[in-house]
Amino acid sequence: SVSIQIVTYNRPSFLEQALVQISMQDYPGRLEVVVVDDSAASSKALVAAHAGKIDAKYVYLCDRRYSIGEKRNLAILEAAKSEADVLCIWDDDDIFT
Repeated sequence: SVSIQIVTYNRPSFLEQALVQISMQDYPGRLEVVVVDDSAASSKALVAAHAGKIDAKYVYLCDRRYSIGEKRNLAILEAAKSEADVLCIWDDDDIFT
């Protein structure tokens, strides 16, 4: 299985595109997506809209702004719970075809 880590901040349109592209991947195994977001407004509904195609976990950090390193570390801790074989870092503005 693959755990894909996305960290985001106030860029729901980029996050939406990243989720669309991830859901289009043809990897034969399980894909888990962990979104760590410290935006001003939650993107939980946006992530939930893709839950039928991918196994998505959403972590919303609303208490303060976090550095990208802190968010990546939190995403890795979430991935460790699933025992994924591969960890993939996918920024919210990455485009893979």
